[in-house]
Amino acid sequence: MTSAYCAGSRRSTGNTRSPTSIAAHLVTFAHRQLALLSAADGDHVARQRFIGGNPHLREDTPITAIREGRQGEVAEAVEAFISGAVDA
Repeated sequence: MTSAYCAGSRRSTGNTRSPTSIAAHLVTFAHRQLALLSAADGDHVARQRFIGGNPHLREDTPITAIREGRQGEVAEAVEAFISGAVDA
């Protein structure tokens, strides 16, 4: 998956996955990360962490980072928060 596609670019990126398949993958990834946060600190905190700016993501929200194809960064940020390496 390329960041150009995830950011909404219409130019060809050579990706062979269908837009529906990519969207399903992104939604599944986002749900998993939200579930990890929720299990660690509850639903309210998880929602706040997911829609708020994050220093591990250059103050972007996890939603923005996922859309831009930065799933690895999001997973690292979630893990850092869960492990206590990030201030609430």
